Amino acid sequence: MAPAFQLNLFLAQAETVVSEAAERGAPLKQIITDSPDRFNVFSVVSLFVGLVALGAYCNARFLKLPSAVGTMLSGIFFALVLLSLGDLELVQVDSVKQLLDLYSSDIVLSLLLGLLLFAGAMQLDSKLVRLHRWSITYAATLGTGISIVITGCFIYWVLKWLNHITPVDWDMETSAITAFLFAAVIAPTDPVAVMSILRRLKVKGAIKAYISGESLFNDATSIVAFLLILQFMSTGSGDPTQAASPSAVIIALEFLWIAGGAVLLGLITGYLGAYLVKTSNKKGLKVLLTIGIALGTGGLADAVGVSNAVAVTIAGIVFGQRRADYVESKDRPIYEFWKAIDNVVNPLFFALIGLELLVVQWNVQVAVAAVVIFPVVICARYASLLIPWCASLGTNKMLKINHAGLVLMTWAGIRGGVSFALALSLPTNTNDNEALRPAFLLATFILVVMSVTIQGLTTDLVAKRLSGKLNS
Repeated sequence: MAPAFQLNLFLAQAETVVSEAAERGAPLKQIITDSPDRFNVFSVVSLFVGLVALGAYCNARFLKLPSAVGTMLSGIFFALVLLSLGDLELVQVDSVKQLLDLYSSDIVLSLLLGLLLFAGAMQLDSKLVRLHRWSITYAATLGTGISIVITGCFIYWVLKWLNHITPVDWDMETSAITAFLFAAVIAPTDPVAVMSILRRLKVKGAIKAYISGESLFNDATSIVAFLLILQFMSTGSGDPTQAASPSAVIIALEFLWIAGGAVLLGLITGYLGAYLVKTSNKKGLKVLLTIGIALGTGGLADAVGVSNAVAVTIAGIVFGQRRADYVESKDRPIYEFWKAIDNVVNPLFFALIGLELLVVQWNVQVAVAAVVIFPVVICARYASLLIPWCASLGTNKMLKINHAGLVLMTWAGIRGGVSFALALSLPTNTNDNEALRPAFLLATFILVVMSVTIQGLTTDLVAKRLSGKLNS
């Protein structure tokens, strides 16, 4: 088996099979029919930002939906408009699809997510995170692993059941290994969506720290599971008797490198950044240094093959702990800058998820399966948290949360950009994986849209119903 850092490299650059014109660095086909050549990638990005700003304004002024829900729906609306213009031959939709397929995984997982994680981590209550560190560690590691196993089993059984009740020409059944691979893709909760929702909830800080901390760190476990299952499929060709199963030592080394290496990198860059900012006397330079910490940490993490999200989160927490050393009591340029970044990048993040409607290939069978799987994913998450809770692990201080908090943590576990970025990173270098990618993209898109919309709109109501028990 290849070293962990080599296996993790494809998460940053998926080996997508496209035409020669779609190679990185090659010019895109014209976006607008009969448009001048100067209409390029910069024009597309600029228009996207402008449309997102317009969508965010309409949401804030008229719809008044949660920001994550409103901007994601605006992204879906823009995608539908583009498809309509494509039908009228006014826009070359294939060029937009090409652009999204090539770059959206990197943009979502590395750039936008990194900025949002750093901004959110700076605002975390580090004392509460330290107090609940063992609970957060369990939920993000063993809890996520249990969730993947339960979700994979449920998906396999549910699809087998669907295969019996659907029309004869529908092939709904899938292999167990494919079910577990998809479970690894959909397992991580989206930290951006979770923290966006938690800001509005009137619950005690301990519960917020526990839920947000778990969402920030569970991606590493999902990435390790995704890589190992994919490696198992590649080496065994779907035959368990011939597959070179990774040993427990290999699994431990994979996780140690991806998660442990990310923690170490985040600590180094976080403390280094705090020192540089503390010894600087120019406000503009201080802000620039923080940008360098956030993006530089993410870039280094991708280069060495450790978890980008975990590294940036740790750097943000360390940096945030030392705010009092360099933030003036009345003039706080760094804090205000990252607060603005949070408010600006968040709509772009979710609008881009909605725009991914353009890259999915619609299939009725996959769509039906995804809708049926949605409650299965929620139940699996609840079961993965309930099992150790029922085993009385709270008596040894592992799980400092009551059952009401368990229910809220289950419902607040919104899926988002992390899952979609993993689906986009699925390589297409084998026939089996090439066949899986379209189905994974469509199923993930439907599950993410349902999760952000349904859970995002109702988490407030769930928290209100549980408020008495949550704060008891």
